[in-house]
Amino acid sequence: MRKQMKEFKIAYIILAHNQPNLLKRLISQLNVEGSTIFIVHWDRKKKIKELESLKCITSNIYLVEERVDGVWGGISLVKATLNAIKEMLRLEFSFDYAVLLSGQDYPVKDNQFIFDFFQYSEGNLYMEIFNQFNCTKEWQKIVFSDRLGCYNLILETDWYRLREDKQRESLEKRVISKQGDNSQWKLIFDDDIVRRLKHKFRGCSFPRQLPPATIEGKETKLIAWGGSQWWALPYDAVNYIDNFVKENPQYYDFHKFTFIPDEIFFQTIIMNHPEFSRRVINHRLKYLDWSRDIKPMVFNDEYLDYFTPICLNPFFLFARKFETETSNNILNQIDTLLNNEKY
Repeated sequence: MRKQMKEFKIAYIILAHNQPNLLKRLISQLNVEGSTIFIVHWDRKKKIKELESLKCITSNIYLVEERVDGVWGGISLVKATLNAIKEMLRLEFSFDYAVLLSGQDYPVKDNQFIFDFFQYSEGNLYMEIFNQFNCTKEWQKIVFSDRLGCYNLILETDWYRLREDKQRESLEKRVISKQGDNSQWKLIFDDDIVRRLKHKFRGCSFPRQLPPATIEGKETKLIAWGGSQWWALPYDAVNYIDNFVKENPQYYDFHKFTFIPDEIFFQTIIMNHPEFSRRVINHRLKYLDWSRDIKPMVFNDEYLDYFTPICLNPFFLFARKFETETSNNILNQIDTLLNNEKY
């Protein structure tokens, strides 16, 4: 029997580093008293007092105490998510689903639709997934050869990579084009940087492979999976992720040298489990526009004609990426569509 909305519960994990007013608007839109809870990780670089206005929305907002200094491309976003999961599981809130959002997301369905969607999901897991055997050659190289097969680290503000090619090691630096719409890895010849990197990469050996992990009491060779950072998972899957990381600390340590591990870390845990892997629906439930840049586009007035069909699409529950001022008109348009229930 399907639960009433007040009986079915959703926990929202929100990773935020700016736009506090947009975060407040997001929570206000998603809040259902007694049926939702919000676990907010506010980047450690930011002052916590910026979130004081959240208190007036609902008492079901919890700030992650162990905050992380978020650095794009590194393990910090994985750590922030794991800290939020740990915070969420210790609370006396028996949720049915957990949904991972950013502070620049916004719903494109009303709460009744979102609750109905997850109730009818019957425990399915929603995350984008692919492995090296079912993706393009380009993604085989980007994800499984470069991000996983090489050692990656950030030095000051730049990303560097230790690669092995034909048994020869080389050092590369990530270079972004002046237009900001492309990036490449180029060999470096600066003696001082090479010397510092060799010290950082000391002890790293090839081939770089995922360590085995204990799954259901058995040592298991892991197969790597990739996909979008964003997911929606039932309670048992979230609890399993928390236990997996505790039982397999070597897996977390491995990803300290992975580039953009948040797009590999959780997929690999779930897809190597015999039960959870069968319940995965290959969808992130979120609309993003990657068509014009290496980063998702910020929605502005140019998108006003696009969002009605997006709101009508039953598999998009959320959209990203918004900003308080730039996206104000389109956020108002979405609110109007949701209030009119035009889907």
